[in-house]
Amino acid sequence: MSDENCERLVVRCRVNNIEDDEDETVPMYLKNEFEPLILNQLQLKGFPEISKVTFSKYQAHDYCPETGKLLLTDDNWLIETDGTALAKILTKAKVDTTRTVSNDNLEILQVFGVEAAR
Repeated sequence: MSDENCERLVVRCRVNNIEDDEDETVPMYLKNEFEPLILNQLQLKGFPEISKVTFSKYQAHDYCPETGKLLLTDDNWLIETDGTALAKILTKAKVDTTRTVSNDNLEILQVFGVEAAR
């Protein structure tokens, strides 16, 4: 497992041009100055509206209209989120907009209108 696919995110940083003196040491600088900046202002990936993402692989089932036989498609990925950003997600290039759903009726009303929200 590497830092990129670890469940617990790891940030490695190095501080230059800070000398240890009695008033401020490097650990104190990191704790008092740098940590609030990282936690409150830096977005590493994704959207701020989405707090957690889980994904799983599944096989979609389809039927052949001519024979009526069950067809299994290639593996697909199902991505579930805590939080919604439907309008932003639909603008991404690799998102299949025909299979993207949301259970937030107010967001569907804002993005697609009243007929879709019914």
